[in-house]
Amino acid sequence: MTLVRKANSKHWYVQFQIKHQTVIRSTRTTDKRTAERVAAKIRAEANERIVLGRKKQITLGEALQRFIQTKARTSMIVSAHAKNKLMHWVWFEWEVAND
Repeated sequence: MTLVRKANSKHWYVQFQIKHQTVIRSTRTTDKRTAERVAAKIRAEANERIVLGRKKQITLGEALQRFIQTKARTSMIVSAHAKNKLMHWVWFEWEVAND
């Protein structure tokens, strides 16, 4: 497992291979010691996903947020009405989870 800094970033990145798959992820921290701890967690999660075939479970709210973000990134127009309806479901999911 290697910690590197990209030329255009202040954050540390972790880079490693598992079963011929290269994983490169930002640790989202500028502190090297914190980056080492985050990198260990990233590697453990990647090992569970790639080697053991386990997938992280997400809530409906998280899924809807990812959907909105993905559509925004791909320049697909999501109407304000659709965003409001989706965010309503995200809020509902949060309330249900925290009752």
